[in-house]
Amino acid sequence: MPLNHARKRIGRPPPPGSPPCVAFVCRCFFDSRAPLSVPPASILTVPSFFRAIQLSYDVWFNISTCSAWVPRPGDLVFFAENLDGQVDHVAFVERIDLTHSLLWVIAARGEAPDREGYRLSDDRIIAFARVL
Repeated sequence: MPLNHARKRIGRPPPPGSPPCVAFVCRCFFDSRAPLSVPPASILTVPSFFRAIQLSYDVWFNISTCSAWVPRPGDLVFFAENLDGQVDHVAFVERIDLTHSLLWVIAARGEAPDREGYRLSDDRIIAFARVL
């Protein structure tokens, strides 16, 4: 499972590639031998990776509109860190706490991958994707 490989990479240098978050996600899929159906050119930028994921997998934008689409460990979460609506970061969902509306992810930002926490209402969260 790619999430298990993401957990193993916490604190270790991220794999080479740009941007680091996409390289990290792709490397975890590769290491786990899980298929990830995206064309090679789509991994050059976060927006192109997001578009490729949208074409191949189930993506949802608001968990409050459909309770069936609750993120689960191993799903991908896409962010607009600059709050401009443009996807610019991707991470693995590691854990979700619906009671307290909290989300924990494993992400790579150029340094070693690490865990990060967010409120589910955080405006930076754009979408989730179920790829397995």
